Amino acid sequence: MKRTLDLALSEEMIAHNDTRNLITPLTNHKAGREALWQWFKEDIDEIEGAVGHGLGIFARMVQIVAGKLATREQYEDVEAFFRNRNTSVSHHLKE
Repeated sequence: MKRTLDLALSEEMIAHNDTRNLITPLTNHKAGREALWQWFKEDIDEIEGAVGHGLGIFARMVQIVAGKLATREQYEDVEAFFRNRNTSVSHHLKE
C-alpha cells in the first residue's frame, strides 16, 4: 500500500490526472481505507501542492479518502482534521 500511495503523488500520475484511479481501490477494504486516511493526513501539504485545495480534484480526493470511513471515531477524526484547515473543502464540511 505504501508504494501505491507514494506513486499517487508522482508527477506522472498528477499530469495524467490518474491519482484518484490509483487510490480508489484502496477504499475497498478496511486496511486500505485506514492507510489511505493516514497517508492523506500526513501528506496533506504535498497533496494540496500537487492538486490544489479547491473544490476540484482535491475535493474529489477528500470524497474518495473519507467517503467510506464508517465509524463515529473516524467521522470525528475527519471533522477535527479539517476544522482548522483553510481549504474550500473545510468550509463546505462546516456547513
